[in-house]
Amino acid sequence: MPYCAYGLALTTIFPLSLLYGSPASALPLGQAAQVNVSLSPAEGWHVQFGAPVFFAGEGALPTLGIHADRRFALGQALGWSGGAERIGFGLGFSAFAPVHFQQLSLGASAGLYHYTPIVEGLMLDYGLRYAPLVAIDWAANTSTGYNGVFANIGLNLQLARNSWLLLGLQGGAYAAFTRPDAPPLWMLQPIFGINTSF
Repeated sequence: MPYCAYGLALTTIFPLSLLYGSPASALPLGQAAQVNVSLSPAEGWHVQFGAPVFFAGEGALPTLGIHADRRFALGQALGWSGGAERIGFGLGFSAFAPVHFQQLSLGASAGLYHYTPIVEGLMLDYGLRYAPLVAIDWAANTSTGYNGVFANIGLNLQLARNSWLLLGLQGGAYAAFTRPDAPPLWMLQPIFGINTSF
């Protein structure tokens, strides 16, 4: 399994940014920029620092955050075959805030993923995850809990022995369970990343 399949922390950076501002203005119209730095400080864990910037109804919204995830080779552990050995289970934890730090979002995720080799040096991966989130607004002294469901698909192209280029798409929605009157937060965004292991 190439390292790029573990680089899907990119798929969990952006939803946390959607929750700042009023629900009606929280949907992003497009991504302005995204900067990511990642490392693997412990066996099997991937930590990513991100600074995505989004355009919402009230203008551009830069954020800062951290995400950690761990993938488990579920299919291999259970002795599955016929392609099912490439099924995995992932856990993730995230914390994000806009640069003015008046809000904070804390989230987790759990889901299944699978990858399929296409040709030498090219792989397709896809996954589905459940992602609960709590958005805390320090200024308004309020918090909102969300249930999220997200899917992703991506092409991974090997650039070098330890480096992969990721191109993909992710989408899903958050539904507020602590505020029944709040509309769902929908998301659709392209994914781009370069993952390198050392």
